Amino acid sequence: MIEVPNRLREITLAQKYALDEHEVWLTGTQGLVRMVLEQSRADTLAGRHTAGFVSGYRGSPLAGVDLEFGRGAAELRAANVRFQPAINEDLAATAIWGSQQVGLFHGKRYDGVYGLWYGKSPGLDRSADAIRHANMAGTAPLGGVLAVVGDDPDCKSSTLPSDSAGLLRDLQLPILDPTDINELIDFGLYGWALSRFTGLWTALLAQTSVMDSSATIKRSPAAQFEFPHFEFDPHIRLGDTPYEQEERITQKLALVRMFQEANPLNNVAVEAPDPKLAIITTGKSYTNVRQALHLLGLSSDTDIERASIRLIKLGLLWPIDHGWLRTHVHGARSILVIESKGAFLETELKAALYGHEALPILGKRDLDGSPLLSPFGELQVDAMIQALATIGPKLKLELPRLDHYANRPSGDAQALASMNVNRKPLFCPGCPHSGSTKLPEGSRAFAGIGCHYMAQWMHRETYLFTHMGGEGANWIGQAPFTDTNHVFVNLGDGTYSHSGLLAIRAAVAAGVNVTYKILFNDAVAMTGGQPVEGDLTVANVVAQVRAEGVGDVHVVADDLSLHRKVNYKVSGRASLDAVQRRLRSIEGCTVLIVDHACATEKRRKRKRGLAPPPSRYVVINEEVCEGCGDCVVTSGCSAIKTVQTAFGEKRQIEQAHCIQDGACVDGYCPALVEVQGNPPPLHEMDVGWIAPKDPPEVSVPDAANLLIAGVGGTGVITVSQILAIAAHLDGKQASSLDMTGLAQKGGAVISHIRIAPEHVWRTRIAECEADTLIAGDAVTATSREVVPLLARDRTCAVVNDKLTPSYRSVVDHDEDHVVTNVVAELRHWVGQVTTFDAVAAAEHHTGSGTYANIAMLGFAYQQGLVPVSLASLRRAIELNDVAVEKNLKAFDAGRFAATESKGHETSDDSNQAAAESLKTFIGTREKRLAAYQDAALGRRYSDELQLVQRIDSQFQYGEFKLTWVAAGELYRFLAVKDEYEVARLLTQYDFERDIRRRFDDAKIGYAFAPTWLRKDLTKGKLRFGSWFRPVLRVIAGLRALRGGWFDPFRTSRERELDRLLLDTFRDDLEFVLNHVTEESYTHSVALLGAYQDVKGFGYVREENWQHVSERLKVLRARFIEGVSPRVLATDSA
Repeated sequence: MIEVPNRLREITLAQKYALDEHEVWLTGTQGLVRMVLEQSRADTLAGRHTAGFVSGYRGSPLAGVDLEFGRGAAELRAANVRFQPAINEDLAATAIWGSQQVGLFHGKRYDGVYGLWYGKSPGLDRSADAIRHANMAGTAPLGGVLAVVGDDPDCKSSTLPSDSAGLLRDLQLPILDPTDINELIDFGLYGWALSRFTGLWTALLAQTSVMDSSATIKRSPAAQFEFPHFEFDPHIRLGDTPYEQEERITQKLALVRMFQEANPLNNVAVEAPDPKLAIITTGKSYTNVRQALHLLGLSSDTDIERASIRLIKLGLLWPIDHGWLRTHVHGARSILVIESKGAFLETELKAALYGHEALPILGKRDLDGSPLLSPFGELQVDAMIQALATIGPKLKLELPRLDHYANRPSGDAQALASMNVNRKPLFCPGCPHSGSTKLPEGSRAFAGIGCHYMAQWMHRETYLFTHMGGEGANWIGQAPFTDTNHVFVNLGDGTYSHSGLLAIRAAVAAGVNVTYKILFNDAVAMTGGQPVEGDLTVANVVAQVRAEGVGDVHVVADDLSLHRKVNYKVSGRASLDAVQRRLRSIEGCTVLIVDHACATEKRRKRKRGLAPPPSRYVVINEEVCEGCGDCVVTSGCSAIKTVQTAFGEKRQIEQAHCIQDGACVDGYCPALVEVQGNPPPLHEMDVGWIAPKDPPEVSVPDAANLLIAGVGGTGVITVSQILAIAAHLDGKQASSLDMTGLAQKGGAVISHIRIAPEHVWRTRIAECEADTLIAGDAVTATSREVVPLLARDRTCAVVNDKLTPSYRSVVDHDEDHVVTNVVAELRHWVGQVTTFDAVAAAEHHTGSGTYANIAMLGFAYQQGLVPVSLASLRRAIELNDVAVEKNLKAFDAGRFAATESKGHETSDDSNQAAAESLKTFIGTREKRLAAYQDAALGRRYSDELQLVQRIDSQFQYGEFKLTWVAAGELYRFLAVKDEYEVARLLTQYDFERDIRRRFDDAKIGYAFAPTWLRKDLTKGKLRFGSWFRPVLRVIAGLRALRGGWFDPFRTSRERELDRLLLDTFRDDLEFVLNHVTEESYTHSVALLGAYQDVKGFGYVREENWQHVSERLKVLRARFIEGVSPRVLATDSA
């Protein structure tokens, strides 16, 4: 059982920046803010009157740096720190260079300005020229520059995997490589001291595994650095020539060794006399090595020493003192260099030992030349264990648990290799890119940096991409050598401001035929929703590109009211295709600006009360819906989910996720109606009375590893932070690592939370080491990234049995994953699996399914799978300070469900058809046909099926499969949703009552596009307000005219197709009944069942029929093959 502390730690989220707090909970990006504040305090305590200057450009894993510095604005202002987000990275580096020049002139207000530049690895690439010049020039004596470089070695949210050490060495910046958040801060302070001492910029590597993590850290008073005396002045000065700068930088690099000797950052972490093996490692690899050794049975320094292993940890990655290296590897029989990516350290070590001591060096390769440690990706614990298992016996190392890891069940490589379950990222519900990245037929496009990058895998003829700012410049090199006359180029507004305008200038200068689609979304959603620097407006962009000489500019806007009295062409978004067709016919460079606000940012603003709620809500009439999915095809929206009902597959809008963009209404379907009214009131049940039983004994050890697998945007990271903070409140050590990538776009997100009484070596969970799996999404839980971490004899899993719509249903329009199949797959890897309808529980208690993951947390807690106290969890939810009451209700809903044998009782429409008897099934449809037309139609339906059932009963199957499928399809083709039926269903009392229950003062609007009323479907649907309801009632009342000579719709193309389908189905049914045999029975069911895919309205139904009719030819042939020749001969006679 957990020991609940008598009193929780007193904590507020503001304490992370309180410098008198010695133990705080921080994220990686918050660590950078605290580092700046600690530098300010250190200078103040030393009597130095300094200021700070921070500038850079966001990008994973430094995506949220500007947001955190913005949140800490008050503390930074008090510390004389100026934060200035930059247009791009190289201009930021130049600005930082300028901060070191303040003391060269009169008028300085501070003794010095310490600078912090930040940018991800590609930003370093483009800034190399600026940083090289600034580093050669030098830093100020009481200034100093720290360059924080974000590396994404596993390419989770980048266009290429990154490793910046090589370029930084070429730029001649000392490189510091921290292992965790605590060292991130310590090394940052060290870096500024080193920069001041040497006059060099100092690089601080910020890897994804550090920056995307959070942890409880212990801070101590800032270290007092020793500054050895020397005569040379290394600092920035006026009048240096390039030759002098080149000579001086060599002298400056020599000072690095002097500073390192006085203030050691490299050390022998574990000494062993006469070691069999010396392991040299650095940064995050060090914590992985410690974890690997721990898992192999070497938990303490003493254990490692007894195993005859010397462990050397480098904090200063470069330049390395070769003499220091030789001294500390001396006496070892072999050396193992453990580092991610290429052989950076290994090469340095070989250079240090060359001509001195001949020691076997292992690293990327074993002594026999075979591969040992991978040169690509991020080196994980499991790879290190494997390497030690390979060399251990050769070196006679005593690794107590080596056999255990050699025989783990996760070694089922073949099963892992066959797994094809994944969750691909896709556009958010209501995302502008869902529509703006579509192309006219016959065109192709180049992708760009930003969320719209995902258009490459969405069947939109969008291919290839460049570095940020180079969008479309590759076309300049292609155009002269291809018969393709024109291309489109997607360019985000953030990239346009960053550097993309230059690419447009280049295209104009080259005279190529290209249309730049500037996707103006008013926020940089990919990195947190920040505004684009420079207060960019559509009018400004129009003026800028015109000044560059583009041939034509056209704006397509979501809200035309924002573009009144303008001097440029502007159209509504329904005209996008026509505008693109016009622009592609114009010679030269043209620009299309799509002005449509980011859906995620719009949702954020509404949540915070910064934007009004939507004035309209889209609802799908389930009775009218055919389940064709054209609303999804048209909008690309993941808020539209598939539901199984007694009358087949239908579509339903998840209002909690819907941004009310309205794009789905453009789908060719009359089932989508627009409701004007007050925001739907949340249906809440008071759960204050719930008093779940005390949690059972905790079944996980104190050092628990919890894994959360879910979908971006559903609160997975929130649950991760709540757990980590709760552990911190309980006085435990905790760390979390949120592996997101493009998860915020509907992709997978996986959080690792490790809780222990004492120090947690690393944030990532190793193979087979997960104790608890909280699977908010079963698809993510059975992915390649999660399964290897599970163990049948260790992991307990709680699984949400409702799936979020995936890429395969939204983009590929295929059948989505079946949750029972996915859970069955999970049971192969986990011994104990409990499923729980978290969405239903959250909706029932809070009115919204968005709190499902908090309900999952409550369920897991109540099952004894979460090793923190109830009081700390509740307090952590309060500290999160977002919808606290709703989150607490959802948490209690999960706990309550866990005390019930079946959890929260919910209806499951998918089981209704199976539960009904065949008689009831047919009877229900007979009554519905009477309401549809008249009782005579219902009786004809029932009579036809009596013959089917009589013939079906002759077979020994006993399941009447043929009758079931015939009854369902004959009903659909008799009760076609023509104008009369759609009007009747839209004005049914039950439907309107449901709307009134969900919306206050509701007014229903309708959208139609009948071919007899609107011939040009590219103009979109016709909208009708609530005034049209009486007209619909009149049309519904005229259904007696259906099919007769006075039916005005009888000769329309759609009604002719209806008659063709009914006749064709009846022909096939009659043929089947006349010839079905035991051998052909299965084929007969398949033949009639194929008609289920003929659904939708208008051209959608026609296209589906074309596909089905081709399939029917094959199915008829198979059925005939199963019929004996004797039966066919008798029929011919």
